[in-house]
Amino acid sequence: MKKILSLILSVAFVLSAFVGCAPTEQAPTVSNKISLCNFEQFEPDFQLIRVVDGFGSVSVNKDEQFVKEGNVSAKLQPLGDYSAKTRPVMYIPLESKRFDYDYKNLLNYESISMWVYNTEDDYKSMEMGFVTGQNDLYSVTKTFGKNVSLKPGWNRVVYYPDHSLLNISSDVTSYLGFYLSFDHVHSRDVDDAPVYYVDDIVLSKAEKTVEVENIVTFDEGEIVDWEKDYQLNVFNLTPTNPALLPEVQVVNGVDVGVTPSSGERMLKVVTKPGEKLNGSYPGFVIVDKVMQMSGFKNITMGDWANWEICFDVYAENTDITLFAEFYGSSNLFQTRKVHGVTAKKGKWVTLRKSFTDFLTVNIEDPGRFVLCYAEDPSPIQKVFYFDNFRFEKVA
Repeated sequence: MKKILSLILSVAFVLSAFVGCAPTEQAPTVSNKISLCNFEQFEPDFQLIRVVDGFGSVSVNKDEQFVKEGNVSAKLQPLGDYSAKTRPVMYIPLESKRFDYDYKNLLNYESISMWVYNTEDDYKSMEMGFVTGQNDLYSVTKTFGKNVSLKPGWNRVVYYPDHSLLNISSDVTSYLGFYLSFDHVHSRDVDDAPVYYVDDIVLSKAEKTVEVENIVTFDEGEIVDWEKDYQLNVFNLTPTNPALLPEVQVVNGVDVGVTPSSGERMLKVVTKPGEKLNGSYPGFVIVDKVMQMSGFKNITMGDWANWEICFDVYAENTDITLFAEFYGSSNLFQTRKVHGVTAKKGKWVTLRKSFTDFLTVNIEDPGRFVLCYAEDPSPIQKVFYFDNFRFEKVA
């Protein structure tokens, strides 16, 4: 019953963004500061909050002990979806036609700040970043955000986004919202959730429009090797069943006890149990901007038989069959063959595919590069690693 009630409340929060009474005035802009949410009024502050991934509870707080400015703050009790083990996410839209504001172009702003009160006795983790799209009523796509450690009591949190880094994998001029995310709690009962209070979320305007720099660089033959810092932001997750999206992060080999096939870092992927065998194909995407800039499209067609696209994969606990899907810039799936490889437990395996295996558009005008696997109802969380995406001349 509590799970059903939580779901109803979550849906109500989402729908409330589209219904209600006549518009009310936004909090005033002071100097270069814009009050995104000070929670002093239900409309628009609480009304527009959206909760996804089984967030838990957001409620009005008037206990002055947990209010930093004014008379009201937001009380957060984040859980996360119990079955899917998702991190709970809440976000605040950066545009509202009803309330006549538009802050979605991040190039106009240099930072976002807020006050967060952690009621727990130990440090807690919070992630913040930007929402790039709404998949459905229960999940969103988002940028890789900034993690902060919240000490017990009040915390002044300021996020200075790296506009150039974010622009690699998303459009920094058209963000849907600003999100906060917390650790998953292994419970369906909101009373088991940690309690946080958030107040006075403020956007700070930039003195002038921020200029985005091109920070993408490549070594010879490199597509992505995870060794450069910008490469933390060159992938997204596939738009499939949100409950099945894997956990994906760049890790150091020494931290996980696996030696990368190249350098010191690699991409770790952890699957989630599915409901139906082969029901969907979750995975991750190397973004089109990186594929376009990496340089293989400059190799002439007459020389394609002499070149291969390659990557390495390592399975930690069980074999798994993977599929590599190449897209053209039109974002339509185009390929001559199924590009599959079986990752073997405890060893690195290399997928090699000749340029001649692809349609012309895949090489001359490439789009995103998708790595996916079949949904599996097995309860085992499969762990595997990717490294050294590259193109090289046939020996």
